Amino acid sequence: MSISGNPEKLANEAIKRALESYDSLLKDAEGAAEKLITSSYSEAERRLRSTIESKAAELEEKLRSDQAAADLQVRFREEEVKSKAIDDVIDEVMSRLRRDRGEWYIKYVQSALRDLEAEAKDHGGFVVMANRDDRELVAGLLKDLKDLELSDESVNIVGGIIAVSKDGSMRVDYSIDQFISENLPSLRGVASRALFGK
Repeated sequence: MSISGNPEKLANEAIKRALESYDSLLKDAEGAAEKLITSSYSEAERRLRSTIESKAAELEEKLRSDQAAADLQVRFREEEVKSKAIDDVIDEVMSRLRRDRGEWYIKYVQSALRDLEAEAKDHGGFVVMANRDDRELVAGLLKDLKDLELSDESVNIVGGIIAVSKDGSMRVDYSIDQFISENLPSLRGVASRALFGK
């Protein structure tokens, strides 16, 4: 093959065609690179968004769990404090009952002794026990009750009396301690309402 003509012109045309070809290739390469970058960026953005959403969901769940645990601890502590306050009220009531030997108390012990006297004949009489501080009071109240006698032993109770039949068939507990014990749930409810209004 032979080419004739002005070599400089031919060279310029060859260079021009080569430049156009390279320019076209460069544009194609840029387009492909841009598509690849856009595609990679979109995929990376999607993965990043998915990771962030997953971590956010984990953190929200942990926050809910931590909040529930904290709420439970607060309620538990609140119940402990309320229970301690109620226990303190019951202890104070017991302490006041131990000190208060007024008219109400004398009537309470007289009533218990009358009940025992009514049952005494069927059981051979009763031996009555009281705490150390109440022995003198109970001894005075027993003077006119022939089927009841005061024990030589004291019992460790807040107040009231405990009696045992002479035939051993019956034990009767008129102690304040027993009354409190039998009614403790109800008394705790009263104390709770007085302290906390519910």
